[in-house]
Amino acid sequence: MWLEQLMHWTRQGIPCAMVTIVESKGSTPQGQGARMVVNIHDVCAGTVGGGGVEHHARKAAINAIAAGKCRLIHYVLNEDAWSEEDADTVVVGDCGGRLSILVEPIVAQKEIVIFGAGHVGEHLGKLCEVLGQPYRVFDSRPEYATKARFPGAAERVVAEWDHIAERIHLTSQSYCVIMTYGHQHDGEVLAQLLENPLVPYIGMMGSRNKVVARFKAITDNGGVIDDRVYSPIGLDIGQNNPLGIAFNILAEIQKLMNDAEASHQRITAD
Repeated sequence: MWLEQLMHWTRQGIPCAMVTIVESKGSTPQGQGARMVVNIHDVCAGTVGGGGVEHHARKAAINAIAAGKCRLIHYVLNEDAWSEEDADTVVVGDCGGRLSILVEPIVAQKEIVIFGAGHVGEHLGKLCEVLGQPYRVFDSRPEYATKARFPGAAERVVAEWDHIAERIHLTSQSYCVIMTYGHQHDGEVLAQLLENPLVPYIGMMGSRNKVVARFKAITDNGGVIDDRVYSPIGLDIGQNNPLGIAFNILAEIQKLMNDAEASHQRITAD
């Protein structure tokens, strides 16, 4: 159960942590190897024993997620109460238990979220799979957002273009690409993604004239086109067919994901 929940949270980009009992002595609620996962919202799956020790472990997990660092914590049982052990801890009696718990935050991978499962979107998905780049796809057409077309997608969401926030969870690791089958839908998606301050990149495909029109529609309604928006999308490396456009898009995103210069690496002979 905890493994399924962990996979679900990581696919959704929800920060979480693994909590494992690595050593136990004396009277403890669970033995070595017991495990649970905890997300940033204090939702958990699995158990390390319940009661006081689990309460402490959940708080430690949330702190570790925030800090982005692993922790090894030693707990001691004194008179039916668990507390974190330190150099000043005094154990009363011989029946006290001890636990050592390893807390490991799970770092979410950067992903590409493709809004539009048409020809370019399909090629972009295939390129992601070649690179081992996690990706998800969103489209209103069930016949396009299929497993056959996007076999490696972590998630294939079929829903209308309105209320995107209710249909798909986006995080600070979600690099979003807009390439729907209609300029009106492009504008709908763009406006909604701009409302999510966590999304680091919003790329939108389209000609310069169409892009200017989409931008104007948003600013006329009080919206702001900020520097997360890249449109027209992709590096200009002279590729104009669907596969080439997908390659240009992926090159731009990889450059930004890795904070790379994308400069030549050649050396010349003197």
